Amino acid sequence: MHGAGEEEEEEEEEEEEEEEEEEEEEEEEEEEEEEEEEEEEEEEEEEEEEEEEEEEKKKKKKKKKKKKKKKKKKKKKKKKKKKKKKKKKKKRRRRRRRRRRRRRRRRRREEEEEEEEEEEEEEEEEEEEEEEEEEEEEEEKKKKKKKKKKKKKKKKKKKKKKKKKRRRRRRRRRRRRRRRRRRRRRREEEEEEEEKKKKKKKKKKKKKKKKKKKKKKKKKKKKKKKKRRRRRRRRRRRRRRRRRRRRRRRRRRREEEEEEEEEEEEEEEEEEEEEEEEEEVF
Repeated sequence: MHGAGEEEEEEEEEEEEEEEEEEEEEEEEEEEEEEEEEEEEEEEEEEEEEEEEEEEKKKKKKKKKKKKKKKKKKKKKKKKKKKKKKKKKKKRRRRRRRRRRRRRRRRRREEEEEEEEEEEEEEEEEEEEEEEEEEEEEEEKKKKKKKKKKKKKKKKKKKKKKKKKRRRRRRRRRRRRRRRRRRRRRREEEEEEEEKKKKKKKKKKKKKKKKKKKKKKKKKKKKKKKKRRRRRRRRRRRRRRRRRRRRRRRRRRREEEEEEEEEEEEEEEEEEEEEEEEEEVF
């Protein structure tokens, strides 16, 4: 796209230069024709003057007056020519200026369009990255849920196994105790009481340890979640800031360009007014 635009601009510039050359050639031809006509008029006037001098000497005074008038006319004509040339030069300059301004505007617009396209592509890429991150977050949540379910199932199975083992142990102990009671009732009773006390203490200790472990795990999980959330929030904030900065730059550029265009239009209007005033004077 960019290369094709440059070729079109070069072709337009060449065409404009050719048009300017043609206009200059036409103007030169017109000037030459005017000069030839003036020379012919002067020759005719000289011939008439010679004839009049030969025929009548009395009319010399009148002829002198006529010559003066003719000289004045010539001077006026020359002045008019000079003014016309100046006008033409001014018009050429103004045309060239306008053409240059138009070219600059075209180039600026093309560059701005390219920049806008690049910025839109960058924004689309950022949106795609955000969508991918959100999808990853959802997948992580699903995986965590599955892990929790598996852990719960394992815990249930373990509890069932423990219950079975405990029942078996209790049955065995009861049998042993009965046997011992039969043999030594008094001793068994004392031993049983002591054993019960010890078991209770152990169970309490185990429960406390388990509770502490659970609390630690929960704290770790919470910290990890907080870190992830903070990172994601920072990324999103950075992206939003980048977008805002780009939008601000675009706005500034557009405002500056509008101001430049307004100034150029004002200059063109002033130039046109000057041209009109000059034409009125002439």
